[in-house]
Amino acid sequence: MESRLQELEERHVSVYRELLTALDELYLLRKGIQPEDETLLVVRRKLQSSLTMTAPMMSAMNGKTALDKRLTRLMKENHELDAEVAAHQDEKLRLLRELSDERMRYKELVNNARELTERQAHAQGIGEQRMPRGRQDANKSTDSDLYDSSEQGDSTEAGSEQRDKAQIERENEALRELLVGMIVHGGYLGTNKVFDEWLGDL
Repeated sequence: MESRLQELEERHVSVYRELLTALDELYLLRKGIQPEDETLLVVRRKLQSSLTMTAPMMSAMNGKTALDKRLTRLMKENHELDAEVAAHQDEKLRLLRELSDERMRYKELVNNARELTERQAHAQGIGEQRMPRGRQDANKSTDSDLYDSSEQGDSTEAGSEQRDKAQIERENEALRELLVGMIVHGGYLGTNKVFDEWLGDL
């Protein structure tokens, strides 16, 4: 009989733990949170188990004895600490999700900057190849219309290069702001000399 009761109790605990795990996964899924650190999930579920145990204990006490009052006070303190830890864990999960989004944005900006750099290098190479031809045509030709057309072409290429440079400067500024935000909001400020030097250079 006792072994049967123990078996049923262990089964009840196992099923209840699975239920808490499933409910927690459902909550995180609905919130769109995908934690990378499994230890955070373990802490969350321990807190949930602690909170669910509080209600039966409270209902079993009548609050008349000194022991009941002390237990009530200790349980209240424990509940407050659990709530505080849970809030910190939720905030950490939110920051991890924000950091993941910022990393994706950083990769996109890096790719855009690389494309603009390649375009600028390509445009400069074409300009260097065309410049001698333009000068030779200007020296050999006596047609003023052809000379004006060459000047307009050079002006167009120069304007395109200026626009590309301005775009690269804007992308670089966005990258600097993103790096500063990742270092500061990610909690890396003051933790590593390299990060501090980067922040000083930025």
